[in-house]
Amino acid sequence: MESPFALGIFGNYMKKLLLFFALLPCLAYSQVYYVDVNPDSCVCVTAWASKSTAWDLDKDGTNDFNIDVYSNGNSGGNNEASIAALQNNSVAGDSQGAFALSPGDTLNTQTSWRSGIVRIEYCGFTGYQGHWQAVTNKYLGVRFYSGSILYYAWISVHVGVGQAATSVLVKNYAYSTCSTDCLTQIQEAKVDNPVLVYPNPSNGIFKIESGSESKGVIQVTNILGETVIQSTFDNKQASIDISNYPKGIYFLKVLMADGEIAVRKIVYE
Repeated sequence: MESPFALGIFGNYMKKLLLFFALLPCLAYSQVYYVDVNPDSCVCVTAWASKSTAWDLDKDGTNDFNIDVYSNGNSGGNNEASIAALQNNSVAGDSQGAFALSPGDTLNTQTSWRSGIVRIEYCGFTGYQGHWQAVTNKYLGVRFYSGSILYYAWISVHVGVGQAATSVLVKNYAYSTCSTDCLTQIQEAKVDNPVLVYPNPSNGIFKIESGSESKGVIQVTNILGETVIQSTFDNKQASIDISNYPKGIYFLKVLMADGEIAVRKIVYE
């Protein structure tokens, strides 16, 4: 029979664990979700061609933006890169097109927001147009809704619009949940204690290592945003097994009690 002392310790632990789970929405609400697009996604065309890619930034099954590129293949012809805000979403920009943001810039309700199709850069017979002229590694600022929740986000891209080719290389992005009067800093979400996931791809069993001593939660979702696994993480090493689920791409989120959040794309093959 368990002693009252042991039961008391167990009860206190469960209370703390339940409190941690209860606080998760609050932790997630003020944190930055960072996604490394690996390998980088190249929306690129040469000659006479066009290409469009859809982006569901929060993986909830609803596309938030399209990135479109076009080239007519002629020297000095009309070549253009643009971003299309879907649903009720919008892009930070003005009548000249999307802003080319730098680390340290901010997004808020006072930012100039554009809906619909917003030009990134244009090269044609009339010359260059847009804020991305002679600019490479900058950030697109966007905001989007997931249900009734508003996210402010940045997308790190390398843009190249020339006389016979157009490209937008998407490298990573981050988004933050906040109210409409919340300032979102445009800077990379740095995790002091990186989370490693290996092997990746794997046969369904993944090892997880973290430099953090704090407890946390591991959550794995499929491409539809459905949670398939959720478990606690209380030391520097853990593992998950998704071999009972269909093979494909999943997203692993580690939420630490100290507020750090890491998101990794994992491949079960």
